[in-house]
Amino acid sequence: MVASGSLISDQAYALHVTTGVPVKHFSDQMKAQVVDALKGTYTFTLNNTSRTMIVKSVKVVSEAAGALIAYGENKGRDEGLIDVGGFTTDLYGVRSQRPIMSMRNATQKGVSHAIDLFNRKFKGEFGVELVPNTCRQIFREYAAKKITTTVRDLNKKAVPLRDVGRLVNEAVQVVGDEIAGFVQSAWSSNPDVERALLVGGGAYYFKDIVCERFPYVTVPADPEYANVLGYVALSAQTMMKFEHESPATEEVAG
Repeated sequence: MVASGSLISDQAYALHVTTGVPVKHFSDQMKAQVVDALKGTYTFTLNNTSRTMIVKSVKVVSEAAGALIAYGENKGRDEGLIDVGGFTTDLYGVRSQRPIMSMRNATQKGVSHAIDLFNRKFKGEFGVELVPNTCRQIFREYAAKKITTTVRDLNKKAVPLRDVGRLVNEAVQVVGDEIAGFVQSAWSSNPDVERALLVGGGAYYFKDIVCERFPYVTVPADPEYANVLGYVALSAQTMMKFEHESPATEEVAG
C-alpha cells in the first residue's frame, strides 16, 4: 500500500499484482492462499490522506520461475535455474517454458551459512566472535573483491586482511561445494539439461564453484534482480490483456 500509494497520485486506484512464492512452498494451495490474502479493496491513510487500493488480480509464480521468464531462451530444450539466496537454494527447470517437476527442489543452504561458517572459523583462529553486521560487511567487500574492514583478535590486534580473506574464501568454498553437490544430486535424473542460469545474491559468491562444476551454467547481469524482471514481464502481459479488454479504464501494475 505504501509503495503503490507513493507512486500513484489518484485517491482510488487499482492494481494487478505479480508475486513469487519460494520453490519449497509453491503449490496450488499456496497460490490460492496468496491470492485470497491479497485480492480485494483496501482503505488506508498515507501522509494524512485517505486512499483506496483495489487489487483486481494476483498472479503467483514460483520465485525461481521469474528468472527463466526473463532470460529463458524457449527453444524447446531443457533449461535450469539455480537461485541462491541468503538462506536457501532453489532449483527450477522448464522445457519450452513448461515446468519440469523433477527439476524443482530446494535446500536450506545459502550465503548466511557461509557467513556463519566464516565467523566460527574466525573465532576458532583468533578467539573473537564478530558481530553479524561486521560479517555481512566483510562478505559484501569480498563479493566486490576488496576487503577493507578492520577486525581485531582477542588481544585487540588488527587481523591481517589477507587472513580475513582466506577465512571467507574457505567458508565460501565449503558451502559452494555443498550447493554444487545438491544441484548434482537433485538434477541427476535430468541429464538433458543444456543450459542453466545461476541467479540470486549468492551468485556473486558461488559462481566460480558452480560454473566450474556445471559448464552449461551462466550468470546474467545483476543476478539478484533476475526474478523481479520476470515478474515485470508477467505484469506487462497482464496489463496488455486488461487494456485490450477494457481500453477505457486505467490500471497500474504492481
